[in-house]
Amino acid sequence: MEEKGCSSEGPEVRKGPWTMEEDSILVNYIANHSEGAWNSLAKSAGLKRTGKSCRLRWLNYLRPDVRRGNITPEEQLLIIELHSKLGNRWSKIAKHLPGRTDNEIKNYWRTKIHKHINKHRDTSVLYNCDVSKQYKHQGDTGWMDIGTTTGYPTGTCFSQPSHKLIHASICGRKLRSICPEGLTTR
Repeated sequence: MEEKGCSSEGPEVRKGPWTMEEDSILVNYIANHSEGAWNSLAKSAGLKRTGKSCRLRWLNYLRPDVRRGNITPEEQLLIIELHSKLGNRWSKIAKHLPGRTDNEIKNYWRTKIHKHINKHRDTSVLYNCDVSKQYKHQGDTGWMDIGTTTGYPTGTCFSQPSHKLIHASICGRKLRSICPEGLTTR
C-alpha cells in the first residue's frame, strides 16, 4: 500500500537540512529566472525538494535582504505595538520590519515577549512619567517613537516623550534613569 503523498513513479523528495550546494542552486536559479511558481521552480532547478520547501528556504534564509542577528529594542517595541493592533498576523507585522521574516518575528514573539508578558501579567504595574525633559537631556537612547495608540498588552514599555506608559518589569534600570524624580502609579 502506498503512503499518502508518495508516488513510486515520481522523483524522490529530499527532506532534512539543506546543503550548501542546494542553497547555491536555488540562489543561482532565482537570480536567472526570478522567484515564484515554486513547484515548477523546484523541478526546473533540478532540486529534489518540494516547492514549499524551496519557497520557505528562499524567504527565510537566502534572500539577500534578510537581516541576521538579534532583534533590536526598537524592533521589539514595534513588534509589541503592531501585535496589539494586528494580532498574530506575522506577515503584516514583518512588512513594517524590513529584512525580518514573518517566521522570525513569530518565533521571537512566542519565545521572548509572550512568555515574559504572561510571567508578569499578575504583578505588573504601569507608571506615568513625563519623560520629555529627561529624554531631551539624555540624547538618543535608541528607543523609537512608535506613535500613540491605546490597548497595549501588559509588558509594554514606552520611553519617547509622546509615550508616558512605562512597564517597570521590562524597563528596569532605564525606568529609574529616565524618571528619577518619582513615579505615579496608573
